[in-house]
Amino acid sequence: MCKKIAIYVEGQTEHVFINHCILTWWEYSGVKITNIKLVNDLKNPIPDFISENYGTHFVILNVEGLGSLVSAIFENAHQQVQEGFEIIGLRDLEIDNYDEELRYVIEYPVALKKKLKNLGYLHSDEFVLYFAIIKVEAWLLAFTEAVAKWAKISEKDVQICIKKYSEPCLEKIRDPQKLLNSIGNRGKDTKKFHEIKSLVSGIRLEAIQNVYQTRIVPNFSLFWHRLVSHSRSP
Repeated sequence: MCKKIAIYVEGQTEHVFINHCILTWWEYSGVKITNIKLVNDLKNPIPDFISENYGTHFVILNVEGLGSLVSAIFENAHQQVQEGFEIIGLRDLEIDNYDEELRYVIEYPVALKKKLKNLGYLHSDEFVLYFAIIKVEAWLLAFTEAVAKWAKISEKDVQICIKKYSEPCLEKIRDPQKLLNSIGNRGKDTKKFHEIKSLVSGIRLEAIQNVYQTRIVPNFSLFWHRLVSHSRSP
């Protein structure tokens, strides 16, 4: 039986990044990805056909046009859970104090589920919420080889730039998007589709394995562990 996982993301950077990592990790075999950009008039988006030829069918839903990842999940969760989907949310968490907000990462999903259940939302216990701290660009910075290829500089220079602005944990960088764009130089902006596509295309399987296993971006490792452990081989 095909495993079905719906992943809600806040924007195209996460969308492109996760697409590439999934296909690279599974080496384009045994998985299918359906990409959906949510708009106001699109409710309960479910692919018409789930092929049992795949071990796992991922549906990646970009809520950028709606604004609220949590509300988008709960507008669509009921039917998706009935259809057998596991639901995962991924959002940025812009913070002022990293150490204090780590508690928020743990406590917020619990409090959120309790609040939503009290408001009458269904299936509040059947989704998992992960955070990219401070922004998902901190995750991208972990892939120094791909960043170097995108920026057309040496990987050593990328590592030097990152070391100037970060502690051992990349998720403590105050403005990872600004740092990433400064490394790119010459007007490169990872919010532009062609730039993020160019950057992530250089991420190799070995790099994903290394970042996942070394936990240099802890919340990426948590998120990726969920995907790997809850997916199936063909």
